[in-house]
Amino acid sequence: MSEKTKAIMRKRNMKLYPIYEMFGLDFMFYYVIELLFFMQVKGLIVADVVLLESFFAAFSIVIQLIVVVIPNKIGKKKSIVLGNMLNLVGILTILLGNYFGLFVIAKAINAMGFGLKGITESTFLNSTIPETKRHGEIFTKIDGKGYAKYSYFRATSTLIAGFLFEINSYIPIILCALCILFATVIAMNFNEIENQEKVEKNNSIENVKHGFSFIFQSKRMRPLLLMIAMIWALLCVESTYRTALLKDITISASMIGMINALMEIIKGMYSAKANEFNKKYSNHLLTMIALSITFSMMINGCVTLINIDYRMQAMVITVLCTIIYIFKGVYQIIKKRYMANFVKPDTLMQIYSANSIIDNLVRMMVSYIASVTLNFMNIRYAILFIGAIFTGVVLLISLYMKSRVGLKPEEYGERDVEVVK
Repeated sequence: MSEKTKAIMRKRNMKLYPIYEMFGLDFMFYYVIELLFFMQVKGLIVADVVLLESFFAAFSIVIQLIVVVIPNKIGKKKSIVLGNMLNLVGILTILLGNYFGLFVIAKAINAMGFGLKGITESTFLNSTIPETKRHGEIFTKIDGKGYAKYSYFRATSTLIAGFLFEINSYIPIILCALCILFATVIAMNFNEIENQEKVEKNNSIENVKHGFSFIFQSKRMRPLLLMIAMIWALLCVESTYRTALLKDITISASMIGMINALMEIIKGMYSAKANEFNKKYSNHLLTMIALSITFSMMINGCVTLINIDYRMQAMVITVLCTIIYIFKGVYQIIKKRYMANFVKPDTLMQIYSANSIIDNLVRMMVSYIASVTLNFMNIRYAILFIGAIFTGVVLLISLYMKSRVGLKPEEYGERDVEVVK
């Protein structure tokens, strides 16, 4: 393949990738009505829905042992396409299913789909950008552009989904499936750039072993991935609990959709300010993000237990939600920077895979605790209880991080870093 042909293919990939991210980074039209759909249409209770998230997390851990080697066999492009096709099957199973066991199967399929996408999308973009001094800058620019498009489209779809759900409960799920299909078509038009010999070398069994060995021996990576995972787990539980809480104080589906749409816009705006937050708060940023979630949960529980007007309660919940989404936008970008610091490019896929395993292990445990809690108390007490318990957990992780994360490059040992950038 000539260099001119490669250049044309690279340019095409870089042009298509932000559009792909907009439609294919995550499910559109879905999450804002997921809880309502399972409860009102499929007849589940809140505890069942939270338990499904725990199943999803468990499946995501197991499939990482498989998906980490699939790109070596079929290539990154085909892995992205396969991941989207699996997600389409999963969402259609939810659409057509009518009992809990089938929804568990759907979550297993989606775990496989998101697992493949999670370790190949960023590495595909990384491999499609020419090796220049501006490589990292170009990557951040393209990824940031795509993530902003995704956030704004998700805001629009979230707003529309709430209204459409009240017209017909199935319409948002159908639109979600169409977005996945469109993302699949875009991914089919990607071009595989990386030389196959290099792919096989970088993804050999020995390379995979080296990557995981580095991760679990590094005193820096262990607490970093643990805190990143805890934040993700708390964001997932907080989102489900918040929707249930708003429903409990009689806020309509369309209004919930409007609130979530506003939050997505805020998240998109602040995702571009990740570097500014990092400069200002430095080593304390991840702890601040985690505590903003747990404190918000506790305050939401207290406010809804007080006998005040439901509109005032909804206002407080919305303000606290705004703070969470500001930090969520920062978190989604800054975590990639933190994970990529001081490591060789060849190890990134293994880091993403390890991150997914730890993310979902922690998410599974937190979701299970959140699900069991709802069997003993109502949503108002449950959100207060979970917020209080995990505030303590976050503080313990923060103490564990203190002497291990955020040090100067020369302060790390040989096992803690691979290359100083």
